[in-house]
Amino acid sequence: MDVILRLTLLGKTTVNPGRLDCCRCSHGQPRRRRTLNDAALVERIKQVVGALPSYGYRRVWGLLRRQHEQQA
Repeated sequence: MDVILRLTLLGKTTVNPGRLDCCRCSHGQPRRRRTLNDAALVERIKQVVGALPSYGYRRVWGLLRRQHEQQA
C-alpha cells in the first residue's frame, strides 16, 4: 500500500508535519500576535524611498536607524 495513503487512512498528515504545531503554545492554544501600529514608520519609509528610490531595504533601514540614534 502507498505510504501516503496508509498515513491518510490512519489519520496522519503528510504535509510537512514538523511545522504544523509551530504556532501553538505548549498547552495547545494558538499564539496571539500583538498588533503593531507602524503607520508613522511606514510613512517615514515611503518618504525615504520617494527621495532615494535606488535605496534597498538595508540602506533604508540603516538611514532610519541612524536618524533615530541622532534624535535620541
